[in-house]
Amino acid sequence: MIVDDEPDILITIKLVLDKSGFQNVDIFSDPLEALAKFKADKYDLVVLDIRMPEMSGYDLYREIRKQDKSVRVCFVSAFED
Repeated sequence: MIVDDEPDILITIKLVLDKSGFQNVDIFSDPLEALAKFKADKYDLVVLDIRMPEMSGYDLYREIRKQDKSVRVCFVSAFED
């Protein structure tokens, strides 16, 4: 699962993961929609943008962890923090 509010970044990360052998890579530009569609044990990796409208990547991470404590999560950002 990839969640980022920038369409170009979504597509780029998806292409890299597809070429790396990941299957069924779902992309979401809305973190609330991603949370609604998230299911435990469905994803091996979740890639989250840190800064998004509606919900930050950190907040989304906390909600995802409530459902699945073992999924791997990677944060990305185009900003210096």
